[in-house]
Amino acid sequence: MEHPLSNAQRYRERAEKCRQLAGTASSAEVQNQYEKMAEQYIALAEVEETLSLPAALSSETIANRSK
Repeated sequence: MEHPLSNAQRYRERAEKCRQLAGTASSAEVQNQYEKMAEQYIALAEVEETLSLPAALSSETIANRSK
């Protein structure tokens, strides 16, 4: 299973690619669709980052207890 932060980074990269494609789109309609896709990828990245918080916090707690 991949780490949520790895997934988040991949989604952010895809969002950036969509923005690049939007910049080269031949019509406003296509440009808008790429922009919407970029927004959805950013939303997915944020969900993945949120999912990673409990794991990060529990790892930090465990590390602090072992000191």
